[in-house]
Amino acid sequence: MLMVRKYILGILAISLAVNVILGFLFLSRDNSPTSPASSQAKNDYPYISPRVFVEETNDIIINFNPLRQALRSYVQNSGEEIQIYFEYLPSGSSIGVNDQEPFLAASLFKIPVAMAVMRSISEGKIDENKILTIEEKHIDKRFGNLWKKGAGAKLSVTEALEASLIESDNTATNLLKDAVPLESIADVLNTLDFPRLSKTDEESEVTVKNYSTILKSLYLSSYLRFEDSNQILDILTKTDFKDRLESGLPQGIAFAHKIGEYEGKTPDSTVYSDCGIVYLPKKPYLLCVAVEGETKEFMHNVMKSVSQTIFGYVNDVERKN
Repeated sequence: MLMVRKYILGILAISLAVNVILGFLFLSRDNSPTSPASSQAKNDYPYISPRVFVEETNDIIINFNPLRQALRSYVQNSGEEIQIYFEYLPSGSSIGVNDQEPFLAASLFKIPVAMAVMRSISEGKIDENKILTIEEKHIDKRFGNLWKKGAGAKLSVTEALEASLIESDNTATNLLKDAVPLESIADVLNTLDFPRLSKTDEESEVTVKNYSTILKSLYLSSYLRFEDSNQILDILTKTDFKDRLESGLPQGIAFAHKIGEYEGKTPDSTVYSDCGIVYLPKKPYLLCVAVEGETKEFMHNVMKSVSQTIFGYVNDVERKN
């Protein structure tokens, strides 16, 4: 059964790529030169949207209809639970496939925690060099290796922040949640309309479209200072998990992203998610995908195929311009 599924996905991936290329249409407008001020800002904050530094941006207008139809056909023909949300950041054009279907936030919750930490640092409520001590209540063996150091181990706020985002370390995240005032995390969630449950925040349900607001708040620096948003996005480009959406991107393309993972609806299935910003020069876009499958190989094939197809479509516009 698994071999048949892999064969079908392979055929669909090839068909999808061909249809996207054949169906590709676009209009273009000349780009205006950026001012020295905006150029300097772009150098200082490479992961922040150029839109926040200039009064007007002239972008290529892309017809995404062929890509939209191809992605919908891919998900429909796969027969699996796949959610996709894509947004072309220069213009805000978007594509959603099952993008209102809920799934657990899981480790995706780590970005709001990081944002609360950065806000607390900027407001002087906590020092980034403060040394934190791991307690038994912080230890969580499910993700990361920090738990191996045991209770009594010490690390700075900055070190815990990097471990939480780069390694998706649960122990580091628990440490950070205790280090900042409770209202700091609540403020991030309330401001960005991040849904919560009465249990734990990781068990809150989100959608791929809803979660995009978290990433866009960093990209547009609408909640944190420029330097703080840029720092979090920079850390997210260094994450250890490269077998999902990043596997469909060429080397050298920065990808600031966060993954999530939890048990699926059946004992043998797992829900995998990956959400981030692809920094294709002049054509950055946001992509969030969640897929339920029985093997990591299946998840990898879906993530790679979707990511590779979308990158190829957007990049082809850039190459032909």
